Amino acid sequence: MTFQTARRLGQAAALVLMCAIPIFDIFRFDITNNEFHLFRQVWSFTPQGDYISGAGGDAKNFVFKAVLPAWFILLSVPFWGLILGRMVCGWFCPMGAMLESGDFFNRNIKRITKGGGINIIAGISTATLLVVCLVTVGILLSCYFIRPSEIYQQVTTLSITPLLMVTTLFNAGVIFCSYTFVRRLFCSYVCLAGVFQVLPAVASPFSFRVRVDKKNMRNCSNCKACEDVCFMGIRPRTMMKKVDPKCVACGNCISACTQELGKQDKLFSYGFGRIK
Repeated sequence: MTFQTARRLGQAAALVLMCAIPIFDIFRFDITNNEFHLFRQVWSFTPQGDYISGAGGDAKNFVFKAVLPAWFILLSVPFWGLILGRMVCGWFCPMGAMLESGDFFNRNIKRITKGGGINIIAGISTATLLVVCLVTVGILLSCYFIRPSEIYQQVTTLSITPLLMVTTLFNAGVIFCSYTFVRRLFCSYVCLAGVFQVLPAVASPFSFRVRVDKKNMRNCSNCKACEDVCFMGIRPRTMMKKVDPKCVACGNCISACTQELGKQDKLFSYGFGRIK
């Protein structure tokens, strides 16, 4: 198994986890009942019913079984960067996986319109697949706001309520606009998990990263393939002394350089800390 295959599996697992989180009430806000679900604990914003925690239940139970575990996870994010660098962003981030899926559609659109002509069948197929993917993701993300069992019933019976339609279109629109207008600026400046990992990843002398082998720099053919495949827009060859804060360790530059120079002469490799 190549590391790129392993990375795709990691991204797929992250997407599955993202879908499972609201289904198992790990984290979601029910806008219909005005309830916040966190680690299967319920916090109600309306004083009605017999709740596990919140207005009608045991607040102490909610603190120890929901609030403290959530804070523990949030405060652990910088330590991920300390050890793993920004590998989590490149290998396990659901948003990153969706942005890379957008790159797939972008490449297909360029291929379809190459030379000024348009392949109508390929264009319709690509557009249909794009819409299906956006709607599917929009519905799955709606589970964070509407009870998943209700969504399942509506979808299987094709009795879509206005609320589900609005949340689906909103989620799909956010993803589409994020790719079209924001793209990787989201990873660099908007995503809090990414921001909290950057400083520890850069400052750590032993974090996981893409390393540049100085001894093999003489083998570089200046093909710039490493720059062409970098979706974060960095120049991988400049990372001899320190890691670029935008690098998410996707390894595309490693694959491109290996294809150009071979395994023995390639400039880039994975490792902990920089090559001295």
